[in-house]
Amino acid sequence: MDYEPRTTPMHVSLHEVRLIAGAPRNAAVGVWTATLIILYGGVSSGLGVWAFAAVPVGMSLHKLLALWTKNDPLRPVIYARAYSREKNHYCPWPSAVVNRRSRPNGFGRGMLR
Repeated sequence: MDYEPRTTPMHVSLHEVRLIAGAPRNAAVGVWTATLIILYGGVSSGLGVWAFAAVPVGMSLHKLLALWTKNDPLRPVIYARAYSREKNHYCPWPSAVVNRRSRPNGFGRGMLR
Protein backbone atom coordinates (compact mmCIF):
# COMPACT_ATOMS: atom_id res chain seq x y z
CA MET A 1 0.00 0.00 0.00
CA ASP A 2 1.57 3.24 -1.16
CA TYR A 3 1.25 6.38 0.89
CA GLU A 4 -0.38 9.31 -0.86
CA PRO A 5 -0.63 12.64 0.95
CA ARG A 6 -4.04 14.14 1.29
CA THR A 7 -4.94 16.64 -1.39
CA THR A 8 -7.65 19.25 -1.18
CA PRO A 9 -9.20 20.56 -4.37
CA MET A 10 -8.99 24.32 -4.80
CA HIS A 11 -11.68 25.85 -6.94
CA VAL A 12 -10.49 28.64 -9.21
CA SER A 13 -13.48 30.83 -8.40
CA LEU A 14 -12.41 31.07 -4.76
CA HIS A 15 -9.18 32.94 -5.46
CA GLU A 16 -9.90 34.83 -8.67
CA VAL A 17 -10.42 38.57 -8.71
CA ARG A 18 -14.06 39.53 -9.10
CA LEU A 19 -14.50 41.62 -12.22
CA ILE A 20 -17.48 43.50 -13.59
CA ALA A 21 -17.10 43.87 -17.36
CA GLY A 22 -13.32 43.66 -17.01
CA ALA A 23 -12.95 46.19 -14.18
CA PRO A 24 -12.34 45.28 -10.53
CA ARG A 25 -15.61 44.91 -8.66
CA ASN A 26 -15.00 47.47 -5.90
CA ALA A 27 -13.76 50.13 -8.31
CA ALA A 28 -16.59 49.53 -10.79
CA VAL A 29 -19.21 49.77 -8.06
CA GLY A 30 -17.62 53.03 -6.87
CA VAL A 31 -17.54 54.53 -10.36
CA TRP A 32 -21.15 53.66 -11.15
CA THR A 33 -22.42 54.71 -7.73
CA ALA A 34 -20.78 58.12 -8.17
CA THR A 35 -22.16 58.34 -11.71
CA LEU A 36 -25.70 57.61 -10.57
CA ILE A 37 -25.44 60.08 -7.67
CA ILE A 38 -24.27 62.82 -10.06
CA LEU A 39 -26.98 61.88 -12.55
CA TYR A 40 -29.76 61.86 -9.96
CA GLY A 41 -28.51 64.99 -8.23
CA GLY A 42 -28.17 66.84 -11.50
CA VAL A 43 -31.63 65.92 -12.74
CA SER A 44 -33.30 66.70 -9.43
CA SER A 45 -31.49 70.04 -9.08
CA GLY A 46 -32.60 71.23 -12.48
CA LEU A 47 -29.55 70.66 -14.65
CA GLY A 48 -31.66 68.51 -16.95
CA VAL A 49 -29.89 67.15 -20.01
CA TRP A 50 -26.45 68.26 -18.77
CA ALA A 51 -26.66 65.73 -15.93
CA PHE A 52 -26.65 62.92 -18.48
CA ALA A 53 -23.03 63.83 -19.29
CA ALA A 54 -22.13 61.79 -16.20
CA VAL A 55 -22.97 58.56 -18.05
CA PRO A 56 -20.25 58.83 -20.75
CA VAL A 57 -17.76 59.92 -18.09
CA GLY A 58 -18.64 56.85 -16.02
CA MET A 59 -18.34 54.63 -19.09
CA SER A 60 -14.92 56.02 -19.94
CA LEU A 61 -13.67 55.59 -16.34
CA HIS A 62 -14.94 52.02 -16.36
CA LYS A 63 -13.15 51.37 -19.66
CA LEU A 64 -9.91 52.83 -18.26
CA LEU A 65 -10.18 50.55 -15.23
CA ALA A 66 -10.78 47.57 -17.52
CA LEU A 67 -7.74 48.46 -19.64
CA TRP A 68 -5.62 48.92 -16.50
CA THR A 69 -6.46 45.42 -15.28
CA LYS A 70 -6.42 43.69 -18.67
CA ASN A 71 -2.97 42.11 -18.33
CA ASP A 72 -3.00 41.60 -14.56
CA PRO A 73 -6.31 41.63 -12.66
CA LEU A 74 -4.43 41.89 -9.36
CA ARG A 75 -2.75 45.20 -10.31
CA PRO A 76 -5.09 47.42 -8.19
CA VAL A 77 -4.64 45.11 -5.20
CA ILE A 78 -0.86 45.23 -5.59
CA TYR A 79 -0.82 49.03 -5.86
CA ALA A 80 -3.16 49.45 -2.90
CA ARG A 81 -1.08 47.10 -0.74
CA ALA A 82 2.24 48.63 -1.77
CA TYR A 83 1.20 52.23 -1.19
CA SER A 84 -0.64 51.52 2.06
CA ARG A 85 2.60 50.21 3.56
CA GLU A 86 4.73 53.16 2.49
CA LYS A 87 6.37 55.26 5.16
CA ASN A 88 7.11 58.34 3.06
CA HIS A 89 4.38 60.42 4.63
CA TYR A 90 4.22 62.87 7.48
CA CYS A 91 3.59 61.22 10.81
CA PRO A 92 3.51 63.51 13.87
CA TRP A 93 4.39 60.68 16.26
CA PRO A 94 8.08 59.89 16.85
CA SER A 95 9.32 56.43 15.93
CA ALA A 96 12.59 54.57 16.31
CA VAL A 97 12.91 53.83 12.58
CA VAL A 98 12.44 56.91 10.44
CA ASN A 99 12.33 55.47 6.94
CA ARG A 100 11.86 51.74 7.18
CA ARG A 101 10.31 51.17 3.77
CA SER A 102 11.16 53.72 1.16
CA ARG A 103 9.67 53.68 -2.29
CA PRO A 104 11.84 52.30 -5.08
CA ASN A 105 13.21 54.70 -7.65
CA GLY A 106 10.62 55.53 -10.27
CA PHE A 107 7.64 55.29 -7.89
CA GLY A 108 7.63 58.90 -6.74
CA ARG A 109 11.10 58.72 -5.19
CA GLY A 110 14.16 60.26 -6.78
CA MET A 111 12.16 61.81 -9.62
CA LEU A 112 13.38 65.39 -9.06
CA ARG A 113 17.11 64.66 -8.97
